[in-house]
Amino acid sequence: MFAVTVKICFLAIVALALAAPPVSAQTPIVVTASRVPTPPSAQTGALSTLNEAELERRQTVFAIDAFATLPGVTVTQSGGFGGVSSVRLRGLSASQTLVLVDGVPIGDASSPDGAFNPAFLDAAEISEIAVLRGPQSTLWGSSAIGGVIAITSRRPDTGLAARGFLEGGSFGLVRAGMGMGYGGEQFDVRLDASGIGADGFSKADERDGATEDDGYDGLSLGGRLGWQPHPALRLEAFGRRNKSATEFDQFGLRTGVADGGQRDETTAETFGARARWGLSDGRLAVAALVARATTDRTSIDPDFGVFSARGERDLLRLQGDWRAAEALSLVIGADREDQAVANQPGTRIDGTFVLTQWAPQPALTLSAGVRHDRHSQFGSVATGRLGLRYAPWDSFGFRASLGQGFRAPSVFQLTASFGALPPNQTLRPEQGEGWDAAVFGAVFSGRLGYELGVFRLSVEDQIDFDFFTLRYENIARVLSRGVEAQGRLRLTPNLEAGLTYTYTEAEDGGGRRLLQIPLHAAFADLDWQASPRLNLTLTVRRNGEERAIPAPANPLGLLDAWTRADLAVRYALSARVEAYGRIENLTDEPYQDVFGYGAPRRSGFAGLRMRL
Repeated sequence: MFAVTVKICFLAIVALALAAPPVSAQTPIVVTASRVPTPPSAQTGALSTLNEAELERRQTVFAIDAFATLPGVTVTQSGGFGGVSSVRLRGLSASQTLVLVDGVPIGDASSPDGAFNPAFLDAAEISEIAVLRGPQSTLWGSSAIGGVIAITSRRPDTGLAARGFLEGGSFGLVRAGMGMGYGGEQFDVRLDASGIGADGFSKADERDGATEDDGYDGLSLGGRLGWQPHPALRLEAFGRRNKSATEFDQFGLRTGVADGGQRDETTAETFGARARWGLSDGRLAVAALVARATTDRTSIDPDFGVFSARGERDLLRLQGDWRAAEALSLVIGADREDQAVANQPGTRIDGTFVLTQWAPQPALTLSAGVRHDRHSQFGSVATGRLGLRYAPWDSFGFRASLGQGFRAPSVFQLTASFGALPPNQTLRPEQGEGWDAAVFGAVFSGRLGYELGVFRLSVEDQIDFDFFTLRYENIARVLSRGVEAQGRLRLTPNLEAGLTYTYTEAEDGGGRRLLQIPLHAAFADLDWQASPRLNLTLTVRRNGEERAIPAPANPLGLLDAWTRADLAVRYALSARVEAYGRIENLTDEPYQDVFGYGAPRRSGFAGLRMRL
């Protein structure tokens, strides 16, 4: 079936190519969260981005810290420095958030829900983070019920260039990285390496009597090679390897966690190749991608021994982008994804999709799409998406979108059973649908940009563990609704302030608030270019009260609200060398991101960044 679909898509793309005379075009490979290469001024969905300059200005170490600054995003981490982490969109679970790196899904196929653990992802090699909130399965297939986080790694600079950094500070932290590359008209290459080591602090909260530091070591290597043998053809190969070792704590009765000698070792690898052929003066582009992502995990417990797991994801994608007219774009594609876990039967999903975007006038953009997926075990599912953006004035615009999403059962959920019943091979995919709407614009001569939106999401047939049958069943329902707001104000030519705020009501079918989802969450930053050489950035993150798993030390299952402030300073020693430093948790506030687990108290770090 997939081979037939690919042939149909290929013939359709060829027919489009023959409809217009081929003219050479240098069309760069751009991975966009919205699938159709679109400038932010024409996006119909709820999209937020962070670029490389913003990450460096805030001195972001791990990608998870960047996610937390965006509206609609909830992150949790069980203790710092490698602690198990999750990232969720609009109150849904981590498994319902699809994370892509350079267009490749990187969720751990061997984990119970197949979700991605962002704890080890270093921000040093990231060029851009784009978060598209709301159901996006029409664009990307399984797991994109809550939305998509698309991470783009750094590309080669023009000519020969290199950059590096070295920093150290509290908790015995030492962090360093180096990237170098060459970018020419026909050939480009880039190599990156970064590493971090820290003595850390106790994963279990020290205020509960835990005294043992839990260390972390991480190493990331990446490379990219591009070749353009013809002005209309670009070939590219890429690879990335992340290896981390994290010490963590064992189960404790009082708070759920206590000092222990456990250790987790993870190696995540992604390799792939893509080709892009541009025709018709940039009006048509055909792209193909083949990629493989693997995750190897080993958990070492002094009491229970060693547990190992390996997850594999193989991806094949064919896509054609056609600009039929100046105002009309069409995307046709097909993809296949195989997931496997060692010693378990694997799963396969074949998907086909058609997306279109029409801008009948500069102020108006309409988008629509349909997708069909067929799973090797549960059968077929169809999803659709509609979007609208109307911005008649710079000071005011309106956008709205309506979409559907689904999540296929993970390999673990299809093969796990802990009782007399066999594994549940009849699990249905989780089905979600939602809408959002927002107003946006820029006022006061463009000095204040704003966006204010509302959203609603519902999920049926959510998969959860059933303690009666001791296997996974379709037993849960989720309803999430809320408000998202963001704004940025230029107070003076050298001083800017930004604010994001999210209100989220996320409940299960019985009306109970979901765990670890605060009603209120906010992030603010103040950026001051004090002189041509000196830059200061103050950030403040507020996390409201949330539900937690009840424990003897917390029978009500509530986690207090907390506020954390960080201060980052950068000083240009020369055109190529920059000194920087930051103070984290400036007010030394004791808080917990996950009940029972510690969070860093006031700490300081300093380093040098060089560009050649």
